[in-house]
Amino acid sequence: MSKQKNQLRMTSGQRLMMMGIAMGAFLSHFTAGIVNVSLPLFAEIFDSRLEIVQWITTGYLLAIAILLPSLSSCH
Repeated sequence: MSKQKNQLRMTSGQRLMMMGIAMGAFLSHFTAGIVNVSLPLFAEIFDSRLEIVQWITTGYLLAIAILLPSLSSCH
């Protein structure tokens, strides 16, 4: 029984990895939310329609999607 309990425990490295994954997921949603909330302000500053300014969010999320796999492979 104790051997099975030991197999279920996470090492400190595994905990650190899980915290990094959780923090990355939270921060990606958080920053996307910040960009979405600021869209009306961007439309006002750039004197543009909201439909045009929404491309900022698309470009931001596209850049994150492109960079994330390449940055995750860095050791």
